[in-house]
Amino acid sequence: MTAPDINFLTAQAKKAWPQWRALSFKERGKQLKRFQRLFSSQIDDVCKLMSSENGKPRFEALTAEVLSVIQLINWAVKKAPKILKKRKIKLALLKYKKSYLYFEPLGTVGIISPWNYPLSIPLGEAIMAMMAGNCVIVKPSEVTPLIMKKVAKLFEEAGLPSGVFQLALGGGDVGQALVNSPYVDKIIFTGSVATGKKILKQAADTLKPVVLELGGCDPMLVCSDADVERAANGAVWGCFMNAGQTCASVERVYVHHHIADSFIEKVVEKTKKLRVGKDVAFDVDVGAITYPPQFKIYESQMQDAIFKGAKILEGQTSFHPPFVKPTVLLGTNDSMKIIQDETFGPFLCIQVVYDEEEAVRLANENQYGLCASVWSRNLKKARHLAQDLEAGTVVINDCSFTHALSETPWGGRKMSGMGRVHSEFGFYELVHIKHVNEDRGWFKPLWWYPYSERKYKLFKFLAKLLTLK
Repeated sequence: MTAPDINFLTAQAKKAWPQWRALSFKERGKQLKRFQRLFSSQIDDVCKLMSSENGKPRFEALTAEVLSVIQLINWAVKKAPKILKKRKIKLALLKYKKSYLYFEPLGTVGIISPWNYPLSIPLGEAIMAMMAGNCVIVKPSEVTPLIMKKVAKLFEEAGLPSGVFQLALGGGDVGQALVNSPYVDKIIFTGSVATGKKILKQAADTLKPVVLELGGCDPMLVCSDADVERAANGAVWGCFMNAGQTCASVERVYVHHHIADSFIEKVVEKTKKLRVGKDVAFDVDVGAITYPPQFKIYESQMQDAIFKGAKILEGQTSFHPPFVKPTVLLGTNDSMKIIQDETFGPFLCIQVVYDEEEAVRLANENQYGLCASVWSRNLKKARHLAQDLEAGTVVINDCSFTHALSETPWGGRKMSGMGRVHSEFGFYELVHIKHVNEDRGWFKPLWWYPYSERKYKLFKFLAKLLTLK
């Protein structure tokens, strides 16, 4: 597509919206459940297509993408009517008046999605937007458009009304046109910080609200009392699943010096056993690098880390597309690009720390704040450390999986973006929150004209009375 095609898509959405928003939650849910059943009947085809297009193992296509979408549909269909139901507000004063909240759909939501999770990210956001009564236009990454074309076909076969779910296929110019369109009411973007900043600037011209999820460089804190075996397993999976191409993947490990030797030994041992390659017979753990330009980032960060003193315990220093051997580095520090920037590849950086306070300080000295994890047998201590970490999500004794929990909010702090998807807070991002206050009109409010000294003294007395509560 080209930028002018966006005008056609928005016109179709505008035409479809009045009838779609007029449907009850139950009726919208029925249509999405029909899609879900059709989608579920083709799981093997969907996973195979994702594996061939994106490079991830079919097991990860199933667990990280297909299952999470199926569960999100169940949750959204069930919970949307409760979360977005008309709600009464209890007033502390003026109890003769009544206030209500109404949650009204925005209109058309534009979703610009990345190539690393080409199904679960855009489709999950689209499902929630449609359940809230919106039409959606999804621009999948030009690197991985095929899986969303499959989804669009399934929606059509399921009988979804024309114009409710549409695809904008193309590159950056198409995404820019989507952001600039006065007929797109909100943008949800997942991708790089640089592109997110451009979108935010463009959206300012029309005061278009945005949700931005811009990646991470997530820390893992391994306390002195951690279960070393579990923590090592978690670090290896949390870093190398999807070949490290996950915004919530573990990139920085801060391990207490009391258990560092044992932890590092187990991590290296487990990393060596990982099977890398193309998924042919479900015998692959780590798949391909989806986007070839990533290799320049890997080479630059690796050369910088080695020059500044990092040691390669397992893995490789030179790269040949499309595969990268999972790599473990020891002795990394904050001066290195691989620590400061998002790598988006299978590289695990380990730094030994003196205590948990040092680990928290180092974890927070980073521009990103998406996810983090704490590993300890002492849950009270782990909860305390979790509160000190500057992240949108902190997981205790696990990592990198909570995007699949529909009930929980997803989003970050600092350069990791703004706004939330999923959960009730994700639904609130997809509606206008309208407040309506009503008065039966029985008597004239005291604050209306005319003003007087007597009224002034009365309200002054009220102000002092309120301070005594």
